[in-house]
Amino acid sequence: MAIIKPTLNLVASEYTPEIINTTRASGATRVNAAGLVERVSAGTLRYDHDPTTLAGKGWLIEEARTNILIQSEDLQTNWTAQNVGFGTKGTAPDGKTTAELVDDSGGTASNHSVYYSYSFTSGTSYTLSAWFKVGSGSHGWLQMPSSAFPGNISGEFDITNLTSVDISDSGASAESITMVEYPNGWVRCSITDTADATTSGNVQMGLNDGNGTTTVFTGSGLNMYMWGIQLEAGSFATSYIPTTTAAVTRAQDTPIVNTADISDFNDGGEGSLYFHGSCPDVSAIGNATWAQLDNGATAVHRIGFFGENTNVQVLVTSTQQYTAENNAPSDNTDFRFAFAWKTNSMNEAFNGTAGTEDTTCTVPSNLSDIQFGNTYGHSDFFQFHIKHFALFPVRLIDADLETITTG
Repeated sequence: MAIIKPTLNLVASEYTPEIINTTRASGATRVNAAGLVERVSAGTLRYDHDPTTLAGKGWLIEEARTNILIQSEDLQTNWTAQNVGFGTKGTAPDGKTTAELVDDSGGTASNHSVYYSYSFTSGTSYTLSAWFKVGSGSHGWLQMPSSAFPGNISGEFDITNLTSVDISDSGASAESITMVEYPNGWVRCSITDTADATTSGNVQMGLNDGNGTTTVFTGSGLNMYMWGIQLEAGSFATSYIPTTTAAVTRAQDTPIVNTADISDFNDGGEGSLYFHGSCPDVSAIGNATWAQLDNGATAVHRIGFFGENTNVQVLVTSTQQYTAENNAPSDNTDFRFAFAWKTNSMNEAFNGTAGTEDTTCTVPSNLSDIQFGNTYGHSDFFQFHIKHFALFPVRLIDADLETITTG
């Protein structure tokens, strides 16, 4: 391909480029290069890492979420203990000495856990997550209550072998159970299900003896480290939101680039965009937008791609000029996408394969913003990572679109 330099070239790194206006109104957390959970101040992009491989994943873009549970790192305050004791605190996934050592010394023949009551809403999907680390025991468990769900929605987690068992009762089963390995022996575990009643019930975290059938067992000198319990409305666990005396909301990430700050931006003429990123849960995307050029609050003029099939949409005064549907990205797998436009010539490419050129289309003008995530014109939002975004001043030929989207 001919060497054509982008007029905007955003390669994800530890630093937020000045051209990106990031207005997340709260602090947040990310996984740093050492695999530790790290707190990041408001108004900055988070360069995130895979906690298992420590590979860089790119800038983390997330919707607003609330950790409903208080005292996420202090199970001895405001939580009710059932037949458990607490030992000397250990080093947590954030490197601080805040991990609880929970043991079964408080009783012999019952539930060994801590619990907290919360009022659930029928029809809402909830995800409960926490970190576990092996002590003298290696099986932890999480449970959401039968009062608000089809049964006691429970997961048993073998931290040594990284396996899980759905031990929900009453014929129920969790919609998903996950385990993610972190450094220093920690594993983040989660269960997800949808409430079928609007009522309160106990969220529980505790010990299990690994029988794979029940959360009730006789005390046998077992203990485990536990940390960072989080309950949030949503179909998957997002980045950790620490709490103390009240629920905490992590604000939405809203990175925006003003086109006035881009040299040689060809508004209403021709151009090409390139996107390289990934998503942990493609099925949760809905109509959320990966990246979009638009005219601001009304978004009647826009060029962007959205949804789990990376649908392309071009509007001029709200009139569709171009649309195409590509293959869906795979969960936690990098993909590359490009789209090029000029009057009567638009096309896209996904992972090295170009689509069919549209030769009857008009280019929108007055494009003032480039947005990522929740953009004007689409109400959905989701979690994803941006590794690289670029904007070219010309309509790249189809062969070049295929070249730049080939991994």
